[in-house]
Amino acid sequence: MTPVTELISVRHTDLYIDGGWRPASDGQRIDVTDPATAEVIATVASASVPDALKAVEAADRAFRPWAARPPRERAEMLRKTFELMMRDQDKLAELMVR
Repeated sequence: MTPVTELISVRHTDLYIDGGWRPASDGQRIDVTDPATAEVIATVASASVPDALKAVEAADRAFRPWAARPPRERAEMLRKTFELMMRDQDKLAELMVR
């Protein structure tokens, strides 16, 4: 298993909307291919317009509670996100390049 397929295999490939993973509302999925090899590296949910609208509505609802958190708490959450990204930076970079 390559680092990229390892990274993908433990990650969700559905849509993350309103705090949960879900398939596309119309069930559509698309293959993500490595353009250099034509290898399919993942199959992901293909968001529809209704999915995008649900995501925007969920983001709008989440904004006020997020903004109401103390700045220190928001900063700590963002720092943790940064640390996780740095931990997996090589795998993320390879995934982005592919």
